[in-house]
Amino acid sequence: QLVKANTDVDKADPRGLTALMLAAQNGHGAPIEQLVKANADVDKADPRGVTALMLAALNGHGAAIDQLMKANAGVDKADSLDYTALMLAALNGHGAVIEQLVKANADVNKSSLPGFTALMLAAQSGHGAAIEQLLKANADVDKSGLPGVTARKLAEQGGHSAVVNLLQGRATANARERTSPSGP
Repeated sequence: QLVKANTDVDKADPRGLTALMLAAQNGHGAPIEQLVKANADVDKADPRGVTALMLAALNGHGAAIDQLMKANAGVDKADSLDYTALMLAALNGHGAVIEQLVKANADVNKSSLPGFTALMLAAQSGHGAAIEQLLKANADVDKSGLPGVTARKLAEQGGHSAVVNLLQGRATANARERTSPSGP
């Protein structure tokens, strides 16, 4: 039995991490289940604003994400730089996790304080599978964070030509949709 009676399940270590955060970060399902049953705060954040869901997303632990989402973890909670679980999954190219978070209604077009969206973070890192998941979820390919900085521009700067082509194809399709005459 991991959780004993009268234990403070939300007690943090010196870094501000709780047992739930550590279990999520490492993808350990059994402890997550026990901690949730013991009423651990699924949205408790460390000093930087990082939650268990964000740590699971950053590390690509889909099963942990499922458990945390069933416990009503805040899918669009943001850390001190306004990065969400979706953005962290995109940064590391975890396409399956992106799909999970999108199904849980994560905001695909939310911007961080530096002005980045999940699509921009995936493009900057050259994660094609993550980009495809975000585009399927209608991520705005033309959204600009810092002046003139788009996902395509970040992919170009990173030398990710396949990603540039993928984003250009979507931008072209979007432009056609905007300029084509609508029905009667």
